[in-house]
Amino acid sequence: MEQPNIKYIEDVAGSDADFKANFIQILKMEFPDEFVHYKNMYAAKNYIETAAIVHKLKHKLNIVGLQDGYRMAVTYEEELKKGKDAMHTDFLPILEVAGAFISTL
Repeated sequence: MEQPNIKYIEDVAGSDADFKANFIQILKMEFPDEFVHYKNMYAAKNYIETAAIVHKLKHKLNIVGLQDGYRMAVTYEEELKKGKDAMHTDFLPILEVAGAFISTL
């Protein structure tokens, strides 16, 4: 499995330490809530709302360097919109890796 990193954040922030800190703070604030919301909506079998959360989460996966996870999220989002959830078991570990990484920032 690919490993998360902050290269994208560093590229965007450049030498602006305040921007980098704010970017990370927003990521740390939003990701855990969105992850919980994902799990709740998935458990409720509300696949349309789950797809909407996956849409938000996929961008965060890209931000932390999980490009394979991002690509999977793109496909998974579309599958959820069709009422299909087969990718959940492959997607959940990616979110867990991203969440663990984000919590250490």
